Amino acid sequence: MLHWPATAHTRKALRLLALALLAVPSGCGREHYRRQADRDSYAAVAGATGNPRYRVRDFTIDVDPRARFFDPFDPDRPPMPPDDPESHRLMHYVDGKRGAPGWHSDGDVADIELSSWQAYLPYDDQGQVVIDREGAVELARLHSRDYQEQLETLYLSALDVTFERFRFDAQFFGGNRTFFTADGRLRGPGGSSSLLTTDTDLEVRRLTATGGELVAGLANSIVWQFAGPDTNFHSSILNFSLLQPLLRFGGRARVLERLTLAERGLLGNVRQLERYRQGFYVEVTTGRGGGGGLSRRGGFFGGAGLEGFSGVGGGGFGRVGGFGLGGGGGLAGGGGVGAAQAGGLIGMLQDQQAIRNQEANVVGLRDSLAQLEAAYDAGRLENRFQVDFARQALYTGQSQLLNSKAAYEANLDDYKIELGLPPDVNLVVSDPLLDRFNLIDSAIVELQNEIAGLLDLVRNPELAAAQVELENWLGRLPAIREEVEAHLELVARDLEDFESGLADRRAALVRLQNLPEVERGDLDATLFDPAQLDRRLEAAHRDYGRLLAELAATWQEADQLSRELPGIEPSAARTRLARLVTQLSGRLLELSLLQARARLDVVGVVPIELEPEAALAIALENRPDWMNAKANLVDTWRLIRFNANALRSGLDVTLSGDLGTTGNNPVQFRDSTGRLTAGLEFDAPLTRLSERNVYRQALIEYQQQRRALMQFRDRIHQGLRNTLRQVELNEVNFELRRAAVLVAIGQVDLARLKLSQPPRPAETSEFGDTTARDLVDALGNLAAAQNNFLSVWVNYEVQRMSLDFDLGTMLLDDRGIWIDPGPITAETQSLRGGHRHHPAELLPPGLETSGESANELPPPVLAAPHGVE
Repeated sequence: MLHWPATAHTRKALRLLALALLAVPSGCGREHYRRQADRDSYAAVAGATGNPRYRVRDFTIDVDPRARFFDPFDPDRPPMPPDDPESHRLMHYVDGKRGAPGWHSDGDVADIELSSWQAYLPYDDQGQVVIDREGAVELARLHSRDYQEQLETLYLSALDVTFERFRFDAQFFGGNRTFFTADGRLRGPGGSSSLLTTDTDLEVRRLTATGGELVAGLANSIVWQFAGPDTNFHSSILNFSLLQPLLRFGGRARVLERLTLAERGLLGNVRQLERYRQGFYVEVTTGRGGGGGLSRRGGFFGGAGLEGFSGVGGGGFGRVGGFGLGGGGGLAGGGGVGAAQAGGLIGMLQDQQAIRNQEANVVGLRDSLAQLEAAYDAGRLENRFQVDFARQALYTGQSQLLNSKAAYEANLDDYKIELGLPPDVNLVVSDPLLDRFNLIDSAIVELQNEIAGLLDLVRNPELAAAQVELENWLGRLPAIREEVEAHLELVARDLEDFESGLADRRAALVRLQNLPEVERGDLDATLFDPAQLDRRLEAAHRDYGRLLAELAATWQEADQLSRELPGIEPSAARTRLARLVTQLSGRLLELSLLQARARLDVVGVVPIELEPEAALAIALENRPDWMNAKANLVDTWRLIRFNANALRSGLDVTLSGDLGTTGNNPVQFRDSTGRLTAGLEFDAPLTRLSERNVYRQALIEYQQQRRALMQFRDRIHQGLRNTLRQVELNEVNFELRRAAVLVAIGQVDLARLKLSQPPRPAETSEFGDTTARDLVDALGNLAAAQNNFLSVWVNYEVQRMSLDFDLGTMLLDDRGIWIDPGPITAETQSLRGGHRHHPAELLPPGLETSGESANELPPPVLAAPHGVE
């Protein structure tokens, strides 16, 4: 065993060593570095672009306290989340060894949901969360995990930029090494010794834009000898070195490439964030796929061996990423003659309207069953099969309605998940967008149901027909009369709206008359004849007047029955009351159909007049993903030069020197102790196979990316052509579907007319064998025609929004809500695209191009093809 001399000198040396250890700084805390990273990254994002359209204002990745995934705890020391019990034991005791202590020093939480986000939901008085399009987007922005991840991806892209900028900053380093060494008496020829050595180094490094590496430093050494008389020795040295590559690994094209890629990637992500926000709105509202997510470093790093960026791919031009917000059901099937079902919130609204159409169909079937039963009881229908057929159709319709409502609830739960909400949130979708397609007011449907319920009571032979019950049933008619008169006023206003909108409808029809399909005779030209509107309006007014007279007669009959009731035998009174309520039910069905006719012609579409070539020019001017795709190609092209540099000979200029102190003075520098070295280092290009392969790969990848950019442009063009083609198709289909609804209404009118006609003399059975089937089919056709009419309009609106998005001209307000452009033309979209920035406007002063103005660029310099002089 060794025994160190426990002398006073030794104790003094140990005390000095302890003081040196205590003086060592432990560094700044976690919060300091987090805030420093935030400050630098936010500044990088703010200055990434000079184009105000894409500038990100007030950018932050801090989570809103109203968000579901908000964490209220210290971000630098979050508490431990819930762990699996068996796995958790391994943190404290693993392989027979005790684990690290302090795992629970920051606390523990019992759940991963830590915020009181439910308190911020927009509840109404009934405790429901009612949302429209704006509310859905607001909730999605708060609670969507993907939206937050896109912001964080942009932050990480800025973080990369801060590192690449730091590489060209003056970087300071400093450190100290202190050792105490005690040798025993027999260790060396001089006997025992005690030495305390402390070495301090300070250094600054700088990388220049041309690849030069400059290093300057100061080293100081102090040695104390305690094994006898205290002695000490001080020395310092100043040193520097400069290495400047002249050929290989030198030059701005090579050295600045990493910084350039990072900066261009950040710019691309800033622009892509705006497109993502636009696509996010489109996705939440329509379910259509958005503009793709962001990629760290913009996805602009080529695969041909850029040093420092291992594992980063070349990045494509397609809609990558995405956030997958969907929803919407698919209840309003077009049956092949409508249009595709929308998703998102509009899809939910479409499902709601389809359910309302089904409810109206069920009411119509119920009323038809009552009419057929009345005809059967009166002997006008001899075949009971027709009554049973109508009853079976009613049961089927009620079952389908229940299934549709259940499917809607399931789709609503899916939509909640996509918004970032749990499925147990009491969410209600309510937006006036599709109210215009509520062709039959829901209040009329409710009144029809009430009358149908009263008719069931009156016609039920098992119920007593005492006079007091008849009086009670008759007593309900005055209230029903008030509601019917209120609906009459509503239909009158609908007719006024029909008349006031005639000018716009005529203009739309005249525009459609010029379509080639109409001029060639492929379509019935009478569908687009404005004169048909006047005839429909005149017929609607005529039918409205007739209904007023018939309802007035019904009320007179009700008043007469009320007066005569005391003197009428109950069974006869019940028969008269049943006939009266049946008549009222039929009149109300006619009123609902009249309202549908009036509202049908009020609905129109916002015109779109844009040629595919003009659309492509606008898109290539304004789409951020096209801008980024062009930048991507240039990045790949620059890699040719970057990787070609590695094929060159190595020729470096080196310069180094140092200057030391004399005597025992740490600051007494003398030139007599200095040294200066200058030289050249040459590396012949004898072995460059790996570099050759990387260079050849860069050439191939550039051509691949160039072809991919061509294809991307073609895809944009193809998508715009398809959208405009679909828009034109939907506009024509919309009028066809409108005409189909009118035909379906006419079919229901004709079928009901047979039942309402008075009996002919000496005929006991006057209804045909297909009366019930005709009526059921007419009602079913009406519901299907309404759904198809709705689906075509919805598809048109989705295409109009998508066109604004695909043109790159979509504008959002501060809340992320679409600013509707109205009619879409080349002029309106060019104005929405904003000011076109010439690249010279974005360059620092002194680096402008030679062009006279933003619109007068210098002609391109075309290189001669390979092999041509």
